[in-house]
Amino acid sequence: MNRDDYPRISIVTANYNGEAYLECAIRSVLDQEYPDLEYIIIDGGSTDRSCDIVQKYAHRLAHWESTPDRGFAHAYNKGFARATGEIQAYLNSDDMYCPWAFDVVRRCFSDISEMEWLTTLYPMLHGEDANFVAANKAQPYNRELFYAGHYGTDLWWIQQESTFWRRSLWERAGGYFDENLELAIDADLWSRFFEWSELYAVATPLAGFRRRSDSKTGMNFDAYRKEFEQILRNTGKRPDPEAPGSLKSHLSAILRKGRVIPHTGKTVHWSHAKRRFVARVNEIEFTASRRADPA
Repeated sequence: MNRDDYPRISIVTANYNGEAYLECAIRSVLDQEYPDLEYIIIDGGSTDRSCDIVQKYAHRLAHWESTPDRGFAHAYNKGFARATGEIQAYLNSDDMYCPWAFDVVRRCFSDISEMEWLTTLYPMLHGEDANFVAANKAQPYNRELFYAGHYGTDLWWIQQESTFWRRSLWERAGGYFDENLELAIDADLWSRFFEWSELYAVATPLAGFRRRSDSKTGMNFDAYRKEFEQILRNTGKRPDPEAPGSLKSHLSAILRKGRVIPHTGKTVHWSHAKRRFVARVNEIEFTASRRADPA
């Protein structure tokens, strides 16, 4: 295959004093040997060995800097202001991509031209020292259920590190992360993406979240959830939970009858016969008694 078959992928990593895990994150990006990779690292003025680690790989980076910032949303805004790739994503400095991730992603976007953003049906978790890996089966993703607040409670989260998008979608959705948010910058971005496009999910693991007790989200999960709920209210699409005929009322009525909620989501699968990725519409097996295990 020639270089034209590899659309540019832009990855941004923000870091602050993350020396313990940073090199694993960097290697998970660079070791893919993707032919047209634009990797940008924004360090917030670390006082540990982070800059020494980044410097080892500086010759393979499109850009890196180490200056104080106003938080990780600001850091990512600085990074994406420089990103030129047709496909984009971001990876926190303690998480890791699967070795095959970029090739699967570029094939999915090439084979399914109408798809504007993509995540995985198999979000992975790593132990703090990468001493275990768990792949969990998620349900497909649905705009209505997202706005109703069911992802992260009754259904699995949209895994940030496994989510990729076209630059055109990023630009239509405003092209920014909300710097007023402390934690849920991903959920805010998803809420704007869903205004333009449905989310597809591929039946292949793409990345892993490193589960550790001192992670920013892990230590402040209740605060993350409150920000997420405020984001959903701000979209204007979340119905009044007490209003007759609201989605919550509708779900409750169906669940009392023991039936499955009739929602669908778009999924992506490899077709051996066609030798390409193909999209399907799958039903979501959703019950309110099922609770996701929040990262």
